[in-house]
Amino acid sequence: MKKKRTALLGATIGLLFAVGWIGFAVVFQSWGQSVRLSKGEKRWLEAHKDRILVAPDPMAPPIDMFDENGTHTGLSADYLAIIQERLESRFDIVRLPTWHHVLEEARARRVSVVSVAVVTPERREYLDFTVPIVTIPNVIITNKANTEDLDLTKLEGRLVSVPEGYAVQEFLTRNYPRIEIAPVANSLEGLRSVSFGESEAMVLDLTQASYLIQEHAITNLRVAGEVDYELNLCFAVRKDWPQLVNILNKAISSIDHETRDDIFQKWISLTNIPWWQTPRFWKKVFSSLILVFTPMLLILLWNLTLRRKIKRRTSALQKELERRREAEEQLKIHKQDLRTIVAVRTEELQSLNRVASVTEKQSWLGDLIDLILEQALALFEPAEKATFFLKDLSTGHFFIAAAKGYPRDQWEGVSVTKEALVARYTAENYMLCEGIYLVHHTLGISGDETLRGFDRPQAILSMSVAHRPDLDGFLVLDNFVDSRAFDDIDAHKLSWFREHVITAVVKARLLEKINDRTMELEQKNRQLEDATRQLEELCVTDALTKLRNRRYLEQTMDVDIAQSIRAYAGGSPKANGERPKNADISFLMLDVDHFKSVNDTYGHESGDRVLVQISELMKRVCRGSDSVIRWGGEEFLIVARSVHREQMAVLAERLRGAVEHHDFNLGNGQVIRRTCSIGFASFPFLVSCPEIFSWEQVVSLADKALYIAKKSQRNAWVGVHPMGDVEPKAFLAGLVNLQEMVSQGGLALETSIAERSRLVFV
Repeated sequence: MKKKRTALLGATIGLLFAVGWIGFAVVFQSWGQSVRLSKGEKRWLEAHKDRILVAPDPMAPPIDMFDENGTHTGLSADYLAIIQERLESRFDIVRLPTWHHVLEEARARRVSVVSVAVVTPERREYLDFTVPIVTIPNVIITNKANTEDLDLTKLEGRLVSVPEGYAVQEFLTRNYPRIEIAPVANSLEGLRSVSFGESEAMVLDLTQASYLIQEHAITNLRVAGEVDYELNLCFAVRKDWPQLVNILNKAISSIDHETRDDIFQKWISLTNIPWWQTPRFWKKVFSSLILVFTPMLLILLWNLTLRRKIKRRTSALQKELERRREAEEQLKIHKQDLRTIVAVRTEELQSLNRVASVTEKQSWLGDLIDLILEQALALFEPAEKATFFLKDLSTGHFFIAAAKGYPRDQWEGVSVTKEALVARYTAENYMLCEGIYLVHHTLGISGDETLRGFDRPQAILSMSVAHRPDLDGFLVLDNFVDSRAFDDIDAHKLSWFREHVITAVVKARLLEKINDRTMELEQKNRQLEDATRQLEELCVTDALTKLRNRRYLEQTMDVDIAQSIRAYAGGSPKANGERPKNADISFLMLDVDHFKSVNDTYGHESGDRVLVQISELMKRVCRGSDSVIRWGGEEFLIVARSVHREQMAVLAERLRGAVEHHDFNLGNGQVIRRTCSIGFASFPFLVSCPEIFSWEQVVSLADKALYIAKKSQRNAWVGVHPMGDVEPKAFLAGLVNLQEMVSQGGLALETSIAERSRLVFV
C-alpha cells in the first residue's frame, strides 16, 4: 500500500511539473512576441494610426504582388500582417501601377511606407530605411540560345533590361556605365524582352526571376551568371517620420528566426511541404512529449533507484557501522587532501580534453603542427622550448617543420636522417612508456652534427609520432634550467597526448593527399572540357570559310521556328492584313555562277580563295542577327531573322550586286570577277497554317527558286511566295509542279529578271 502511494505521489508531482512547464513556455513565448514601445512612440502611433499608407511594388513576385482580387500578398505582406498584429494597429495598402509611380509618390510624401526597397544614395535623400527583412542575390538572365557564362564586365556594350527605378539600375549606371540599359515597366516585361531577343540579357533578383519564369512558363531563359550585388530588402519610410522607422524596427526585431524561416520557405522555397511534414511541426510534437513525459519518467526512475539504494545501503550500513566509526577520524584527516587531488586531476583531464578537441579539429598540416607545439607548451609547464620534426615523404629525411622558442633562421631548412634523429632522442635515453623518451644532460647528446648548433638543454622530453611501423615525426620539449624538470606524470600525460597527435597528423597527411589528387583531377577535367568544347565547335564550323555548317543549323533552328509559330498565334493574319512584327524567318540560297571554271582554270587553291572572300562579303552585307551557312560546295544559305518577307528582294539584290562588283584576288597577282544566283522563300510559307511546311521544306523551295534563276539567266534572284487564300493540303500537293502553280495563280515569283518569258522552270 505504501509503494502504491509513493508511485501515485510521484506521478502527480510529474504531471503538475509538466503542466507548469508548458504554461511557463506559453507565457514566455507570448512575452517574447510583444513589441515594447516607449510612451512617446505609443502616442505617435495613436496619433497617426489612420494616416499610415503602405505602397508595395505592384509587380515584384514573390516579394510583393497583388492577387486577382486586388489583395496585397507576398513575403512582405506576411511581415506587414505580423507587424500590424503586434503593434495593434492597421496600415492602409495603396496599389499603384508601377514601381516608378511608387517611388514618385514616396518622394512627394503621399505614401508613408514603401514595401519593400533597397537602400541607395538617391533614395536616402527622401526615405529612411528599417533593418533588412531578407537578403536576395541578383543574377544575369539570358536566352538559352546564348550559352556563354556572363558577368557584368561581359555585358558592357550590350543591351540589358532592368526594371525602371530598381536599385540595380542605379548600381549598373554608377559602376558599369558602358552597359546599355533598357528600362522596362516591370520584371515580367524585361524577361519577355530577353525571351524574344529584344534585349540580350536582364539583371534581376533570383527570387523574382525564378517565380516569374515558372509562373509564366518562359522556358527559353537561363541563369548565365551571378552579380556581386545583393538586395537587402527593407521597409522604406518617409524622411520626416523617423519615429515610424524605430517602431517598425522594434516590430521586426520581435519576429523570431523560426517565423522568418517559415515566411521565407513559404514564398521562396522550391517545394511546398505539407505543414504536418515540416521539421518545425515534429520539433514541437517531440518537445511537447518530452516536456510531458520526461519529468514523469525521471520521478519514476528516481523512485525505483532510491528504493534499491535504500535496500543496499541499509544492509551495508548495518555491516560497516562499527568499521566506519573507527575510520571516521582518519577519514576527516585525509578528506581535504583527497578533494585537492581530485580537483587537480580533474583540471588536468579537462585541459587534456580541450587540447585533444582543438588539435583534432585542425586539418591543414602546417597549422596543425603549430597548434600542437602551442598546446604542448601550455600543457607541460616545465617545457621552455619545443620542436617538431616531420618526415619528408619524397626523401625519407626529417626536417624541422616548426619550433617555438628558437629563432626561425636557426631551425629553418634543418634536415636529418631517421637514424640520426633516433640516435639523438631515443638510443641513449630513458624510455618511460611506448614512444615517450626522457634524457638528462648527464647522458649527453648524440646524433647528427647538424643539430649540434642548438642550445644544450638540461632535460628533454620527446615523443615519437608513428603510424603503424612508419615514423612520421618527433615532438621534442626542452628545459634549460632543471635536469629533473620532467617526471613520470608528465610522461603519462604526454603518452595520452601522443595518441591524439598521431590521429591528427595521419588525418592531415591523408587530407593533403586527397587535396593534391583532387586538384590533379580537377585540372584533367578542365582540360577534357576544353577539348570537348573545341570538338563541338569543329563539328558545327566549316573548316575553309569558318562559317557555321549545316549541322549547326539543324541544332539551332527549332528554337527560332517555335518562336515564329507562337508569334503567328495559329497562323491567321489580323483583320487589317497586318502580320506579327519580326516573326518571319527567310532563307536565301546563294550559288556562285560558273564556279567550276575557276577550279579548272586557276586551280582548287584559287577556288578556295574565292569561297573565303565570298563568305566574308556575305557577312558584311548581312546583319549580325543573320546566319551565313556553308551549305555545300559553292552554295551558301543565309538565314534572315526578325525581318518582313517583303524586304527579302532588297537583301537578295544587295548580295547579288556585292558579288558582281567584287574583285576576287586569287593570291598570285590575278584578279577575277564572278556573279551569283539567289533563290529565297520565307517561313511560315503559309501564314494561315504555319506548321504545314517545315523549315527544311522552305529551304527546298528556296533551292528550287535558285535553280530557276540559274537556268533562266544567272546573275539573278528569284523569290517564291504563295498567292491568296489557299487550302493548305491541296497547296502542299501542288508544289510538285511550280510552273503549273504559277500559271494557276496559286504561287507568285518575285525576280530580278525583267522578261518573265525567259523564266525556265526546273
